[in-house]
Amino acid sequence: MKAPTLLLAASLALNAVLLASFFFPGSPEPLPSSAPLVFGVSAAGGVAAAKAKAETWSGLEPGNPATLLADLRRAGFPRKIADAVATAEIRAQFDPRRKALDLKEPDRPFWEAEVQDPKMRAARQEITREEEQAIKNLIGSDFYRDDDYAATLQRRFPGLSADKLAQLENLCTQRNQQVAELYATLRGDSAEVDKQLGRAEAEFDKAERAQRAGILNPEELRDYDLRMSPAASVLRNGLSGFNPTEEEFQALYNLQAAFMDRLGPPSSATREDILQAQQGLGEQIQAALGDERYADYKRSMNESYQQTFRLVTRLNLPAETANEVWAIQQDVQPRMSRLQNNDELSTAETAQQLTALADETKARITAALGDRGFEAYRQYGGSWMQGFQRPGFHGVRVSPP
Repeated sequence: MKAPTLLLAASLALNAVLLASFFFPGSPEPLPSSAPLVFGVSAAGGVAAAKAKAETWSGLEPGNPATLLADLRRAGFPRKIADAVATAEIRAQFDPRRKALDLKEPDRPFWEAEVQDPKMRAARQEITREEEQAIKNLIGSDFYRDDDYAATLQRRFPGLSADKLAQLENLCTQRNQQVAELYATLRGDSAEVDKQLGRAEAEFDKAERAQRAGILNPEELRDYDLRMSPAASVLRNGLSGFNPTEEEFQALYNLQAAFMDRLGPPSSATREDILQAQQGLGEQIQAALGDERYADYKRSMNESYQQTFRLVTRLNLPAETANEVWAIQQDVQPRMSRLQNNDELSTAETAQQLTALADETKARITAALGDRGFEAYRQYGGSWMQGFQRPGFHGVRVSPP
């Protein structure tokens, strides 16, 4: 990695440095701002100093981050620049391991939520842990962590030119700096701060998208919106249990994006505005999906179902298992309610029949999820089973074997 490549890596790392300076104004050796900078050297620093630093820079070689750090500090580079270059070199050494994991990940369609394999997630976390420890060992605990936005862009848009990717990353960095600067100036209680920040971020989003439209052609911009926009992220994360087709996702995205544009920042919308907009959105979604798929969609939006779906995913069970457990819930809950509201039954009779229904419920759900899955379901997604509780009951009562 010669000097030009190091300079590019360092410039990416310095984006995080600049943002961190807003949160940690006391960080050592701030970059001078009173004069133009060339490789961290002000015009007032003298020709000799600039020449010495330029010679050091041109002679940099990849390999040992500690050597790079020592050479840059010895040449008089500001600490933040020296640290950023050494950090970039450490990250470059860990990149092959990350890329090897990326190649093992399935090429998931953009309309599907990303569900990482637990082993892959653990492997990535271990790489990150080792990487951060290496940086801490070299430059101390006050290192700056790169945003993974650049890596995300490269992974999701392999066809974009390096120039366009760099411009998109720069927009993200500018936006982060704007948010950081704004947040530092906000005053008032948390509710008021949230409102101010929500309004400002909506304006930032609008301005950033206008700038993005100047970088990407219409097809690329649409592609970006479907993969990276807030509307797409909200939609994708909420549809993991719905499993939409590409056409369904795009239709829902169009409706979701229009809904968010119409509603504006959530912090500025009244409850009545939200309810009215949601009702209209529901009718539009039903018309776009048809009655059968709309029923699937409504089920996937239920919080209890979403918890069940996530649990089924963690247990590595087929996705249809979530539907099976949901069907059990839809069958048992009305029966439970009828027993609890049946005035013709004595307290003892109600308790006896609730116990029998609880036993049946446990057996059916255990058949679907297994013993371990049933216990997890009681905590995550199965809160409705608390309806079995009566004086003398403690959770779902189970008949002895």
